[in-house]
Amino acid sequence: MRKIIYILFVFVLTGCVTPNTLLSPEERADIPKGANKVIVQSDKQGGDLFDHVYSTLITDGFRIDESNEEQGYISTQGKEIDQETMLRLSVVIMDSTATFIGQWDVTASMKAGLSAGFGATGSGWSDATWGDAGRPSLAFAYMFKYAERIGTVTTEK
Repeated sequence: MRKIIYILFVFVLTGCVTPNTLLSPEERADIPKGANKVIVQSDKQGGDLFDHVYSTLITDGFRIDESNEEQGYISTQGKEIDQETMLRLSVVIMDSTATFIGQWDVTASMKAGLSAGFGATGSGWSDATWGDAGRPSLAFAYMFKYAERIGTVTTEK
């Protein structure tokens, strides 16, 4: 019985969620399966790139959790993106490159529903990775779109 509940829980967290409307077929084809980073090349450097990333994240509705321009990083709090999914970002900035790493979790209302229906509360923050479907891919696709606003993107495992 526990195994059936676990399988249903995994299906609820990953099934029926698709990133296909966010990315073009060409973008989807260019991203390797399992990619977990989006790397952005910009014409801006150092502090100018840091300021650009920071202000773009704020404009996109993220709340900044921590940042340090000297060390070149910005981390955000979780933001609801779509389909009861939250996304938080960590961005490392060096010279003219910004590397985005994302994590996803389900929203508080989804956790409450899971708790009521399955006696589970969710698994917590997990890495945003590219695949065919599911919340990890949805979070990755959103991260890709946010990063695309900064400069030219590539992806990496």
